[in-house]
Amino acid sequence: MKVSLQVWLSLFWLGLFSLGLLLTGAAGCSSAPPPPPPPPEVEKEPEPPPPPPPKCEAIKEQCKAQADTTARIPGTHYHFAPPEGWIYAQLEEATVAQLGDDGPVLVLTSFESGKAAKERVELVKSFSELVLITVPKRLRFRKRDTPGRDDYTVTEIAGLEMTLWDRPKATRGEDKGPLLVLSAKLGDRDLFGLGFAPKDDDTGTKAILDALQSLEPGEQTEADSGDDGSEDEGK
Repeated sequence: MKVSLQVWLSLFWLGLFSLGLLLTGAAGCSSAPPPPPPPPEVEKEPEPPPPPPPKCEAIKEQCKAQADTTARIPGTHYHFAPPEGWIYAQLEEATVAQLGDDGPVLVLTSFESGKAAKERVELVKSFSELVLITVPKRLRFRKRDTPGRDDYTVTEIAGLEMTLWDRPKATRGEDKGPLLVLSAKLGDRDLFGLGFAPKDDDTGTKAILDALQSLEPGEQTEADSGDDGSEDEGK
């Protein structure tokens, strides 16, 4: 059976076309799929604002005094510089500056002028408990200067006539030392405070005296017109 040339040519081109389709399909099957689209960008939440600085109105805030720190004294427009590196707190009833839970400490406040000696004793006991000082059992703070007396003196500190009482045998933690009690006139109010430094702690004693020397008046505010409401007999 003879096949014409035209038929052979048709079969030849049909074979080439089929082969091309086969190769094209094979090549398409072997190609990698296109990469997935990138994930959408997630907007970062803004950083929260920093917490406000502590008000230094509680010892638990652990505010540490810097070289330029000043602290107010309740009921007055006076302020002072707590010893650098000490923890200080401007409490409602008094301002406390201390090196730690033991060791040297200074407490300053004010009261209506004319407190009797008995009232001074109550204030010393109250503030001693506040800063964990055990005071001597016998406490008397009368303003009587007798010859040879070395536990009571009147001297000028920071331009103020300051009365100082020195009471031995106080303790704070494991430390023993004298208790310093002080008072000075500030217009219609009196500055009142107490300090403690372990015996032979010259650094702590100097820090307390330097803090007292830094006392100075500032601008009067409503918060400075404190009144503890106590009557006064005066001594």
